[in-house]
Amino acid sequence: MRCIRLDGIGYEHCFPKFGFCQINETRNQQEFKIPDPPNHEKKRKDEIYDITSISTQGRNLVNIFQTQKDHKGFYGHPGHIIAIFLVKIIQPHDIVNFIKSHRTEDLATSLQRYRSFFGGTQNNGSEVAMIENHETEQVTINLADSITMLPINVPARGEICSHLQCFDLETYITLNAKHKRWLCPFCNKRSSYVMIDPFFLHILDQMKPLRDKVKKIDDKITMFKNLSITFTQDNGKFQGKYEAVIEDNTCKGYQLIQSNSQEKKDSPTSAGADQASTEVSNN
Repeated sequence: MRCIRLDGIGYEHCFPKFGFCQINETRNQQEFKIPDPPNHEKKRKDEIYDITSISTQGRNLVNIFQTQKDHKGFYGHPGHIIAIFLVKIIQPHDIVNFIKSHRTEDLATSLQRYRSFFGGTQNNGSEVAMIENHETEQVTINLADSITMLPINVPARGEICSHLQCFDLETYITLNAKHKRWLCPFCNKRSSYVMIDPFFLHILDQMKPLRDKVKKIDDKITMFKNLSITFTQDNGKFQGKYEAVIEDNTCKGYQLIQSNSQEKKDSPTSAGADQASTEVSNN
């Protein structure tokens, strides 16, 4: 059973602030009390409620009651909606394959997400309209997974996450299939609906041949407002800078514009400042 409050962004799962749930109108084992918030400042983290053991064959009646303990926010809000989902156990590798096949974010939306992060223009009505603007000129992005510390193979994030950092898809699914938390490791928002970020994947594809050529490339890169990126070697030693090639609202790839002179001749993109062939379109 899942419940959402209708005034939330992204409609994150949450029960009423105070109250209880009743199954089939019986006040016994088939009733659970919604825990009170720890305090008025800290947000309570609600988990999805499994009613398998307390439901019966045929028709079941589920009631959620909200009790009044204070007047703040009680009147006037649009209310809650509950839904019952029939689920089955799916193996982690099947979930990964399904996401790879059906849940890659639209290329234009992915590019707009990065622009919007730095305060760029947003498209009215677009899926990234709720992304928070940041008054910053640069941001550090880690190309290694935060849990395994290994290079990210398939970058993914939760549907309602507003940050640019991604986690490794297979690691995230495997871990949460076991522990069933389904929370983003960066913003702690519920991330049961996961999507692949094609622009982040484009950056990984650009860096892969460089890692094969140059030893000890650091996992962290710096991205700037114009979407250019710099990378370092040996824990902070400057190695090179790539400039995003944007034409007609399309990222044509990354072009090496500055490099450590010692390593420049070994860089896979330094000769003639070749560009990556993959395009990220905003059309």
